[in-house]
Amino acid sequence: MSSAREQFGQPLARFQGVQFQLTDAEVERAGAWELAKYALWSSASNRADAVADALALRVAAIEAADTVLRVSHQLHGAMGFCDESALSWISRYSQPIRQLPWGLSGTVDQLARVTGRSGIAGLFSSVPTG
Repeated sequence: MSSAREQFGQPLARFQGVQFQLTDAEVERAGAWELAKYALWSSASNRADAVADALALRVAAIEAADTVLRVSHQLHGAMGFCDESALSWISRYSQPIRQLPWGLSGTVDQLARVTGRSGIAGLFSSVPTG
């Protein structure tokens, strides 16, 4: 974030509340990135849980996108809603990707159907050897 915007005589990025919001956005982004690498490995390894891993990634990506875009719009103020800014375009054109074929609740429902009572295996589950 640029330190050009000022509030009360100091750069906006120096306020603790802003730093917390930026940290939340970064944690969401980094978590989705790590889960994406895991889901890609799961799919490439032809694991039985690959579909569940992909659905879990979609849930994490939708939640991360919502958090990152919310924080970005808040910190950029009205500029984030102007068509002259990339943020406005990214926000608008990512909506169909985040909502189709299912939104967050539909994706969570699909994940629950795929995993059933067994849940998601994850990285540290017992993996059969041999």
